[in-house]
Amino acid sequence: SPYEIEEIIVLKDAAASVLYGMRGSNGAILVNTRKGALGKPQVELTVQMINQQPVKQLKRMNALGYATHYNAARVNDGQSPFYSDHYLSQYRNEVNSELYPDVDWVDEMLKKSSWMQRYNLNMHGGSQKVRYFFNAGYLTQNGFYKTDNENKYSTNNNVDRFNLRSNVEFDITSSTLLSLDLYGLHETQNRPGNNAAQVYRILQSTPSNAFPKYYLDNGEYLDHTGNRINSVNGKIIAGDGRDNPWAFLNRSGYGTFRTTYGSFRARVLQELDMITQGLSASVTLSMDSNSKSVNNRSKTYSSYLKSLDTETPNVLDKNGTDTKMKNEIIEKDSERRTTIEAQVSWKRTFDKHGISVSAFYNQYEASNEVNLPKRFQSINGWASYNYDKRYGIDFLMSYSGAYVFNKNDRFGYFPTVSAGWTISNEAFFQNLKPVITHLKLKGSYGQLGNWRGLT
Repeated sequence: SPYEIEEIIVLKDAAASVLYGMRGSNGAILVNTRKGALGKPQVELTVQMINQQPVKQLKRMNALGYATHYNAARVNDGQSPFYSDHYLSQYRNEVNSELYPDVDWVDEMLKKSSWMQRYNLNMHGGSQKVRYFFNAGYLTQNGFYKTDNENKYSTNNNVDRFNLRSNVEFDITSSTLLSLDLYGLHETQNRPGNNAAQVYRILQSTPSNAFPKYYLDNGEYLDHTGNRINSVNGKIIAGDGRDNPWAFLNRSGYGTFRTTYGSFRARVLQELDMITQGLSASVTLSMDSNSKSVNNRSKTYSSYLKSLDTETPNVLDKNGTDTKMKNEIIEKDSERRTTIEAQVSWKRTFDKHGISVSAFYNQYEASNEVNLPKRFQSINGWASYNYDKRYGIDFLMSYSGAYVFNKNDRFGYFPTVSAGWTISNEAFFQNLKPVITHLKLKGSYGQLGNWRGLT
C-alpha cells in the first residue's frame, strides 16, 4: 500500500548493486516502509471512491458498415459481393433484429466506467522505549464488463485485497535496538470463464451482424428433432458456432485467483561504543511465505441460430453442447523464503575526514513443494572515505555464490570502486544553493555477478 511507504530508492550503478550479490546484477529497488516516531498516537483514516474510465474505447462498425466493407473487400479480390442488396436494405432500415442482427458488442458488454474503493487506517507514535507504526487497508475494484447477474456467483472481473502491517521498535537498553516488522496480505481476483483476456478478444472480433445476444423464449422455438428448446431465465443463446460474447461472459463459468502472503523480520542492532566510538553490529532474520491458487469453474453451452427459411420460422439450428460446471485447479503453489544477515560497521569523523567501514554476511534461501531450494550466499565489504563532505571515494567487494553453479565454480569475487564530487558543498556554489540544493557528480566501475551464469 502507498500509505505504508516512506521512500523508494532505485539503485542502478555498479557500486550500489554489488552489495546485493548475484541477485543484484541488474540493479535493485529498495522500498522502505514507515516507522514509528516519538510522540502521541496519531491516527490517519483515508477513504477513496474512485471512478475509472477508459481513456479511449475502440468503435465497431455497425452491420451495414461491416457488410458494405466486406463486399468491397471481396470485389477487390475478384470475387462477387457476399451480402445482397436485400441484406443491405434490412440493415439500413433496421428490420427484424433477430434475422438481421446489428449488435454493438463493445457497447453492449462494456461499461462506460467502473468504481474502485480504497480504505486505509494507520496509527503511529511512540515513547523513548517503544515506537510503532500500524497500518490496515482494504481495496475493492469492480470490473468493466456488463454482466446480467443471473448467477449466484460473479462472472465479472473484480479484485478484493486486505493488507496489514506492524513495524515496532524497542529500545531494550540505551545501546540495543530491536525491530520487529510484520506484514500480511490476502487478495482474491475473479474473472469470467476460463480466460479473462479471451472475453475482450471475442468482443473485438465478432461482427455486429453475426447473431443477436440471445433470443427471448416465446415458448415456440423448436430444434430440428421437433423438441422444444429450453431457455435459461427466458433467454436462448444465439450463435453460429463461434463464441457468443454475451454467453461467454455470462454462461461459461468463472475463475478465481487467490494470493496469501505473510512476512516477518527481526533485527537486533547493538552499538559497541564501549569498544571504540562509532562501532556497531547487527543481526537480521527475515522470513516470508507466499501461496497462490488458480481455480477454474467452467462449463460449455449450446447456441442456436434462426434460419431465414420462412416455412420454419420457429426452428433453430443448434451448435455446441451443454455441459455441467467442472472445477479445475490450474495452479497451486507456495514458496517460503528466509534471509539471514550479520553486519559489523564502524563510522567516525576526524575533523574534515569521514571514514566508514562495513562488512556483512548474507544468506538467502527460497523453497517450494516442487523444486530444490535456491540458495545464495555472499560476504560483502564496503570502505568509504570522505573529505569535507565534498570529495569521496568508495571501495566495495562481494564474494558471492549461487546454487546454480557447480561446486568448483560456485563463488566469485566482484570488486567495485566509485568516486564522487559534491559540487553543491563548494564555496563558489553557495549563491546557487537556493535554486539547486544538491548537486553531485559520481562515477563507478566494477564487476557484478549474475546467478544466471553471466558477468
